[in-house]
Amino acid sequence: QTCALPILCWVCLGVFVLINLVGQLGGCILILLQKHVRIACGILFFIVVLQVSQHYLKYYIYLFFI
Repeated sequence: QTCALPILCWVCLGVFVLINLVGQLGGCILILLQKHVRIACGILFFIVVLQVSQHYLKYYIYLFFI
């Protein structure tokens, strides 16, 4: 049971990094190509919200598994 928390944190971190990478690169490429600019701005806004809320999400996951 003590091993589940570090594994879950690494999985969440990996998912966060992948979403962040794909979202930022995809959104920037769409804006540079001037294709689907509104959708790209929405994606980039979502990434900013995700980065801000990541700290709180990590805290709630920690509290949930204690």
